[in-house]
Amino acid sequence: MRHLVMDWSESFDVGDPVIDHEHRLLLDLFRSLAEPGAQTDTTTLRARLDQLVALACQHFDHEDSLMRRLHYPGIREHQEEHDALLEQLNKFVALLDEGPDPPPVSAIVEFVGLWILDHIDREDRKLGAYLAGTIGLAMPA
Repeated sequence: MRHLVMDWSESFDVGDPVIDHEHRLLLDLFRSLAEPGAQTDTTTLRARLDQLVALACQHFDHEDSLMRRLHYPGIREHQEEHDALLEQLNKFVALLDEGPDPPPVSAIVEFVGLWILDHIDREDRKLGAYLAGTIGLAMPA
């Protein structure tokens, strides 16, 4: 597995304090998922994946609500990415539940880590820029 830089950095900030806080929580949960103990114990891995799914759903609901309220033009693509992640996480959970040959834990951890970093860097930065522009337009000069 590639080593993923998973310590929070201000370079991950998208400019919205609530979204940035939720990203920090997702990153913290990812780090707990990537701990060696979680990777060798299927029960622990399953529990942490469940927590990640729950937190991701909460975060995605928040972003989706914000995007709808502000008429974000990239909402469809952004929501499709959210849906794709949740679908993949649910597939991982199902594979863990199915039986004696769970998927390679390192593949799950790598997928989740890369997805978080990529999604923040691409889609959430676009959303952050839109929020800054929208708020800037709404604020008196």
